Amino acid sequence: MRRLEKEGLISLKELYIDGTKIEANANRYTFIWWGSLNYHLAGLLDTIDALYTKYNTFLLENGYGPKYNLGNARMFVIEGMDKVRKVIEENRKRKLTKHKKISNNTIIEIDYCSPLEIRKLQKNLMQIAQGEDIGFVYGKGKHKPEIQKLYEELEECGTRLMEYKACFEIMGKGRNSYSKTDMEATFMRMKEECDKKLNLVSPAASNPIKVGRLTARKAQFPAGYRSVGKSKGHQGANRQE
Repeated sequence: MRRLEKEGLISLKELYIDGTKIEANANRYTFIWWGSLNYHLAGLLDTIDALYTKYNTFLLENGYGPKYNLGNARMFVIEGMDKVRKVIEENRKRKLTKHKKISNNTIIEIDYCSPLEIRKLQKNLMQIAQGEDIGFVYGKGKHKPEIQKLYEELEECGTRLMEYKACFEIMGKGRNSYSKTDMEATFMRMKEECDKKLNLVSPAASNPIKVGRLTARKAQFPAGYRSVGKSKGHQGANRQE
């Protein structure tokens, strides 16, 4: 590029950004969408909230709270979930009236949410089971005690919460989707899909190219290439727009 500048063909005093999309080597049906995560997370939190109520009722009815010095458990709060629930309710109304749904890409503060809160309830239940000499049973045809059922429901919800949290961490706050097989790829519409008016999206990377302005000819030379995101996940790219 310095040679072209020396020959007077280009000037590096003015640079322009030209966007390009590079399709990733990933299946287009491996998408994870931010809006879908928000929707399913809202349902999970409703289930966890019901389990907290069930836990407190279990302690109250059996008198385990005072006996083991256990207080009522309070459900943790994730900031932004109120907006998510409003969008979900609005989309349900739009579905009945056959209107287009609105996006549910509200950014939530799940970083401060820890499944350890659920783990504390499980430890309390285990303490009660040991103190009351209640054994957990496994196998077909065996009747599980109520405390074991509650313990296992909390275990399942805690595992799912960890999975959702991991998905949000992979996606980050700068994009709305990623691929399961190429976690650095984002789903977007490619040029061919727009030209053919196909309602499809493909996993790809969007990268700007710096273009230097010519001084002698009405053409352009690329003055450099710089990727916005990480390049590790796009080594298998197979098409460029």
